[in-house]
Amino acid sequence: MPTEAKLYLAVDQGGHASRALVFDARGEMVAKHLCEIATESPRPGWVEHDAEALAASVQSAISGAVEALGAKKDRLVAAGLATQRSSMVCWDRITGQPLSKVISWRDVRAADAMKVFEAEADAIHRKTGLYPSPHYGASKLRWCLDHLPEVQAALREGRLCFGPLASFLTARITGAKATLVLESSRLGLGFMAFLSSLVFLPLSLRPNPPLEQLVDPPVLVQPTRRLPEPVRLDGKQRRLEPGLLELDQPLDQPDGVLE
Repeated sequence: MPTEAKLYLAVDQGGHASRALVFDARGEMVAKHLCEIATESPRPGWVEHDAEALAASVQSAISGAVEALGAKKDRLVAAGLATQRSSMVCWDRITGQPLSKVISWRDVRAADAMKVFEAEADAIHRKTGLYPSPHYGASKLRWCLDHLPEVQAALREGRLCFGPLASFLTARITGAKATLVLESSRLGLGFMAFLSSLVFLPLSLRPNPPLEQLVDPPVLVQPTRRLPEPVRLDGKQRRLEPGLLELDQPLDQPDGVLE
């Protein structure tokens, strides 16, 4: 296919809506579709979205944009996904169904749990470049493990997937199961004690003493074999939304940790 005939799908999942935009090789937009999403704030400091509804909005946005292309949809060659980076969700690795709300990056329900790191804040910053913050996703995972029976059961039974919203959406629209390790993902860096300091960071970057010693109980101190292998999405992931279209190029999504 000539370069000038190729089309590119951009999927943007934001705090107010899910958008799918199609561009040509000159960067001109040729199709778009938007689906608004609801935001819930059941308590002060809590900001969340229904995970199933959010995933459906992304799929509807994609379907709407592709439908608007008509016969031109055969010219789609690649897709990209952008999300709210530090929003996180837990889901069932077998069924793909969510086990928690999508907890927004704006949510600070885990602020009290972060107080244990106040004395280590400078050391964490030296190691990671970030100060501990309840806005980052891993502290929200800690909250889910402490408060949601469905998440606790899934962890015990080896069915628990957790990660940034990007990972959940990637799993839903491509079926991919991988860990994406990129500098833009703050899931582990904001609350390293039980995740990135155990597995994902090189020894030279792990806190000393290990911060997992500060967490009680250390429920995620699991053998490394129980956690996923860090990889990048590559040419193996070419199907976007099963039954909708096949891509000549892989889905490229910028951040996330899956499972």
